[in-house]
Amino acid sequence: MAFRQFLICVLALVPLLTSCLIKPEPFDETKWRTDVLSANPADLYAPHEKDGLFYNPWMIPGDRGFGQFLKWRLSLRPEYPEQAKILKPSLVPNLVARIAALPDDSDFIVW
Repeated sequence: MAFRQFLICVLALVPLLTSCLIKPEPFDETKWRTDVLSANPADLYAPHEKDGLFYNPWMIPGDRGFGQFLKWRLSLRPEYPEQAKILKPSLVPNLVARIAALPDDSDFIVW
């Protein structure tokens, strides 16, 4: 019985460990921005269903299989670039007390 459990653990760990060897494709900010800016705003109101399935009509992705999904989910992600670190929201101390101190008719957004 112990050998069987060992074998199951090894077989479960092999895909996990081999997934660590997969390097994700680098994100190309320039290509993404070009794709977004070239999108036609009229496509936002186009039909969003084809063959009974929802899809994004304005930025149709290429055909990607289950292997590409696994590669995306199991690969390590790089840390934020410096430009993105600047845009990260800051932490507000004593948020509950600040919300309680607001007048009843005021609006606020908490993320």
